[in-house]
Amino acid sequence: MIPWITQTWQNHQKKLEVKTALVTQISKSVSDFLITAQLVEAHSPSIALADYHNAYRNWSEVSADIESELMAYFPTDAYSAQWHNYTVSLEKFYFLSAVNIPDPIRKARINSIQEYLSTRAISHGFGDFDARSKKIH
Repeated sequence: MIPWITQTWQNHQKKLEVKTALVTQISKSVSDFLITAQLVEAHSPSIALADYHNAYRNWSEVSADIESELMAYFPTDAYSAQWHNYTVSLEKFYFLSAVNIPDPIRKARINSIQEYLSTRAISHGFGDFDARSKKIH
């Protein structure tokens, strides 16, 4: 009985460590990229557009690692699919802000991002995000 309890506790501890590491990795990767985007948008003299592209490339690499870890450690949960959906939305954000694209494609990407955010806002109790997000167009 004692070995079973010890093993169960160790498994629980390992899961907590993995979750903590993933949350830290997710937080750092997303914030690094978004802060760089904000600095570029604010025309900060300390950052160039090349830095934004590098931040996106770094984020893309870390994002793929995170998705792999989510699939490996939580294969029965929807975490990897949710992360993938978030990744796609952030990629669309990047292409909207870093690349001069034709208006129809731009509108389609904005709509896709709004749809993603709308489903997350409603599921997390933020009310009618869709009505407020119409101001973006």
